[in-house]
Amino acid sequence: QLVHRHRCFASSTPVLKYNSTTSSYYWAIAPLSLSYTLTTNLSKTYDGETKTLSSLYTDVFGSDYDFVTDYKFQRNGSDVTGYRNAGTYDGIKVLSDSDFLTIASLGNTDGKYTITAKAITVNATAQDKTYDATNTVTATLASNGIISGDTVTLGGTATFANKNVGVDKTVTVESLTKTGTDAANYTISNSTATALADITAKAITVNATAEDKTYDATNTAIATLNSNGIISGDAVTLGGTATFTDKNVGSDKNVNITSLTIDGDDASNYNLLTTTATTTADITRLSSVTWIGGATGNWFDPANWEGGAVPDLSNVANVVIPTGVAVSFDTNGIVSPADASSAVNIDNLGSLGSLI
Repeated sequence: QLVHRHRCFASSTPVLKYNSTTSSYYWAIAPLSLSYTLTTNLSKTYDGETKTLSSLYTDVFGSDYDFVTDYKFQRNGSDVTGYRNAGTYDGIKVLSDSDFLTIASLGNTDGKYTITAKAITVNATAQDKTYDATNTVTATLASNGIISGDTVTLGGTATFANKNVGVDKTVTVESLTKTGTDAANYTISNSTATALADITAKAITVNATAEDKTYDATNTAIATLNSNGIISGDAVTLGGTATFTDKNVGSDKNVNITSLTIDGDDASNYNLLTTTATTTADITRLSSVTWIGGATGNWFDPANWEGGAVPDLSNVANVVIPTGVAVSFDTNGIVSPADASSAVNIDNLGSLGSLI
């Protein structure tokens, strides 16, 4: 048996060899010359494992020489022991790793080993956001198919269908990508991923500025409303009812805006934090008012004065009473909004009529 295996492993022809260490020649048995055959259609799907070529290719010299193990694999001139990453590895050769074996120059079949990239499905979760007039959204991408320990980063462009406020709005992630050290080992099966998220209304505070006005016996005011929170380009109109605290002349008088409203195409994307706003403005003294009532009447009835501007308190500088008119100071017959709580203070009474 020992003789049989010896004959299978090497030629019986002696050869003269040189030993460089001892600087001498010696007779030796010539090495066996064998040709190899490697399978050309080996393949697998990427699984993160390194498959050794020695486990893939057995009986490379045929079953009669299965005991021969002193060889190695090479590809593109470099020694290889196995492959882990996806790719096509062709031109795999066998080289001798022993003085007792030479590889024949003819009759060899090089190997080809293919590792197919693993197909994965990308899933998405999206973050809720506050309205910002855009349809952009932040999404987190993941895949159960990525093997633990692999370095793969998933990316894509996530958008809502529109910019507007809503609950459980569909988020679509397109242009899915993969990067990282192990990215080439995977292919993405889906072209898009979807998720659900909310866009909540943006809370805003309304600010007001009010116009000064000349006394007109009313507390109405004209105010301009705005908010720094409204995004440029949005169609939003703010409204409300603006009034002074009273009708009387004064500086820096409080103006209250109540029943604030928001209208317009983009109104539903905002939420008013309060329904009121305040500011200040002046009511200046009316220079002159003329009696338009009958031949007699009460000073404290606004209907008797031009424009209803009853000259009470210090609200009017000059009063004109036409000829033949008799005006009474009837504090018991006051008609709102006339105020007789203090004395009437005027600069000039142009009276061709009389006061009674």
